Amino acid sequence: MTTSTVMRLLDEQERASARFYQGLAERFPAQHALWSRCASVCAKNQVQVARSFQETISDALEVGYAFSDLLLAELTVPAASAPNDLAGAVGLAQTLEEQAARYYEQLADSAESLLATIPRTLRRAAENRRRNAANIGALQG
Repeated sequence: MTTSTVMRLLDEQERASARFYQGLAERFPAQHALWSRCASVCAKNQVQVARSFQETISDALEVGYAFSDLLLAELTVPAASAPNDLAGAVGLAQTLEEQAARYYEQLADSAESLLATIPRTLRRAAENRRRNAANIGALQG
């Protein structure tokens, strides 16, 4: 799988995730701060991952780098509309965060042959998404 394909997917996933959380922030005002923070984390991940890839892309192109053994079907892009009930929103958000974290970790492992900045950035994005998942999980009690 080419780096370009992976980057398009990550960009789409993070932007859609940010919109999803912004929708949750509007729908559930009592948890506005949490959902807004999750949206900010997604936006930050999108920028940092794109920057990391752009900074090292010429090296990757020189060696014809492509990702192998990635399962794109495992990464879900959230729907634009937020669920109406908080329990549904929490469950969907936790699933989204765990899937994203696993995907970033898989990408980081696949990118080990690139310069260290890319795997490090991907692992940081995975940590950010796992932190979101933990914060969201706290809503369940």
